[in-house]
Amino acid sequence: MENYQHAVFSEAKNLSDNTLKQIKKYFHIKRKSGGGECEIQKVRDNVYKICFIEKEAQERILSQKDHAIILPGQEEISVSLSRDNVSESNKKPEASDQQTYASAKNMEKVFKLEHYLLHYLKECTKATSDLEHHLSLLASTFQIHIDSEEIVVVRDQAAQDICPLKKWDFAVEQVFEDLPNRYTIHFEVETDRLEILKENSFLFNENLRIYFEDKLRVAVVVGESEQVEKISKYVDALQAKQQVQKDCTISEKQYALVREQFEQTRKCSFPAIKMKQERPGIDFDLIKDLTLKGPEKEVNAGEKELLNLASGIKEKSISLHHALMTFFSSSDGVQHFQNRFKQSLRSPVMLETAGTELLLLSLSDGALQEAAAAMQRDLCFETVTLELTNKQSSEFNTLKEALSEAVQQANHGGVKVELSYQHRSISDPSIDAQLVGFTTEVCRLKNILLQTKP
Repeated sequence: MENYQHAVFSEAKNLSDNTLKQIKKYFHIKRKSGGGECEIQKVRDNVYKICFIEKEAQERILSQKDHAIILPGQEEISVSLSRDNVSESNKKPEASDQQTYASAKNMEKVFKLEHYLLHYLKECTKATSDLEHHLSLLASTFQIHIDSEEIVVVRDQAAQDICPLKKWDFAVEQVFEDLPNRYTIHFEVETDRLEILKENSFLFNENLRIYFEDKLRVAVVVGESEQVEKISKYVDALQAKQQVQKDCTISEKQYALVREQFEQTRKCSFPAIKMKQERPGIDFDLIKDLTLKGPEKEVNAGEKELLNLASGIKEKSISLHHALMTFFSSSDGVQHFQNRFKQSLRSPVMLETAGTELLLLSLSDGALQEAAAAMQRDLCFETVTLELTNKQSSEFNTLKEALSEAVQQANHGGVKVELSYQHRSISDPSIDAQLVGFTTEVCRLKNILLQTKP
């Protein structure tokens, strides 16, 4: 664990080993939580520590105080995080804690505070004066240590008569417990909101501070709670004005091919974009609109990326006999082959029907060729001429009954073959038996027919 130096803490009761594994998995995946490689361990009753190798990962997950994690079975738990060991900081100080200790001249008490709040208390004259005032009433002063993220409160031992030790200890605790109620630390991670804050930096002053962490893509606003709330509402209003939406015309199958790549890019480069899919009908092959909504700059970039990915889709058409196209619809052939291709091909292949043609779509030329070869090999249309001319004859009815039973057996569990009878022409009354379907079943039924026909 020596490489896992950057810790956050969470309080929870009776977490099972399986739940801990799911929490670790969540914080390990950057695109879900913002985290990275990590370890999790129980440090005491109801307190858990999650340690990251990278400080950037620690900062990213702290930018969102509460994380909702969905466990197997759709159960959802909420994990609240803190940079500090909350359970430890809320304990009554004891000598062994090394938070309060005595020297020849005075008594000291050490408090761990959030990094940004420490900076604010040091840089904001009003906040500094306010803390000095409250502690002076307790015959105390304080020193801020940014590097160790601590405030050391020093009590003048000569003030014993003014403020007894027990009363002083409790009163100092109250001063620091009240700080989170007086001051708010607000994290902004959305790209467009970060830009708004940078463009309106004039809104900030000594009493309302903002800290930009460009490497982490985070802005931290610190100040009195009322002022921070006003800034947040102001950004909300500007963000709403800057929102645009665009409709990208793309087919269901095309989007299915590029969705994974587009989602990865969107989460990394255009996280503020929201997407909505509108399907005009129940036919998956219809063109529909994919609506992108968000900051204009990100929406334009997202649309460009989506269309660029779609332009890389390759197509191959296969002409089929009209009887095969009819069979393809009745047997749900599109779903059948797409399921097969999903299992057997490295790159996805989608199918669309267009008249008497099948259109194959993929990002891979190789996958297209394999898919086309498989379909041409596995679909079959055969015609067998019978030595019969009368559909009402007993010979024809006997043959039809035998073949009907064979067709039912072949189609057990799904349509695999279809059989029909047609007179060849007006001048030639001979009857043709037409077999259409998957090659294996068509060949088997053809053999039965040849053995059975008069």
